[in-house]
Amino acid sequence: MNRTIFTCLLILSVIIFSCNRKENKQAQAEKIVTEWMGKEIKFPDNMIFSVYGRDTLIVPLSETPYKILLYSDSSGCTSCKLKLLEWQALIHEADTALNGKLSFVFCFYPKHKKEMEYLLLRDHFNYPVFIDENNQLNQLNHFPQQMEYQCFLLDKENKVVSIGNPVLNLRVWDLFKQIVTGDTIKQHKINKT
Repeated sequence: MNRTIFTCLLILSVIIFSCNRKENKQAQAEKIVTEWMGKEIKFPDNMIFSVYGRDTLIVPLSETPYKILLYSDSSGCTSCKLKLLEWQALIHEADTALNGKLSFVFCFYPKHKKEMEYLLLRDHFNYPVFIDENNQLNQLNHFPQQMEYQCFLLDKENKVVSIGNPVLNLRVWDLFKQIVTGDTIKQHKINKT
C-alpha cells in the first residue's frame, strides 16, 4: 500500500514539475521577445566578411527592407547549432520568392576559427559570414543565451521585428516570410472585417 502511494506521489511530482517547466519556458520566451522587439541591433564598425573563412570581403550591410541576423556563439556543438545546409535552403527560397526584400547576416563567434572554416567548406556554405573572433557583436548587444533567440528579423533601421530561429522552427520562417511580404497586415485587415 505504501509503495503504491509513494509511486503515485512520485508520478504526480513529475507531472507538476514538467508543467512548471513548460510554464517557466513560456514565461521566459515571452520575456525575451518583449525585451527584444523594437530594439536596435548595433553592428561593429569594422565587420569584415569572408567566404569559407578565407576570402575576405568588406561589404556594407545590405539595404534590403529586411534582414535576418543569425548570431552563433562558441558554446555547444557548432555544427549542430549552425545547420548550414538548412540555411542554404532558406537563402535559396528567399532569393527566388521574396524579390530581393530579404538579406542575411551571419555572425559567428567560434571557439576555434579553423573548425568554423572546416564547417563552411564541408557544407559548401559560400554565403559571406562575419567570423567575430573577439565577440564584438555580442558585446555591443548582449544577446540571449538560448540559441533559439539568437536569430532576429530586422527592418531597414536594424530594429528587431521578430525573433526566433527559422531552421529550428519552420513556423518562424513562415512568420518571417509573412512579415517581409506584408501578408500579416493583409491578414489582420481581413480578420477585422
